[in-house]
Amino acid sequence: MIQELKSANQKVIGFLSQENNLNQIVNYLSSEATTENTTPVDKMSEEEIRTHFKYPYVISEVIGCEIDEICEGIITQERIQKLLSYLSNKVCHI
Repeated sequence: MIQELKSANQKVIGFLSQENNLNQIVNYLSSEATTENTTPVDKMSEEEIRTHFKYPYVISEVIGCEIDEICEGIITQERIQKLLSYLSNKVCHI
């Protein structure tokens, strides 16, 4: 998928730019891998591993491609609020 985005495949860009997909992108970016999940990784189901680790990583790569339609689609009041609320809940232990 990343290669398709880098080559500006309009079908992939159009699909990811749809409202429900943009909402899911923000959900993956703002979810925490260990939120109320104390199951060791080797005991997680395949779907849990994809949801908590693979999808957020792929989505970060999608954002890193800097496709205007996707980046501009993410910039709405409620999506930015969700991302910022996730960041404001983090405590930095330096």
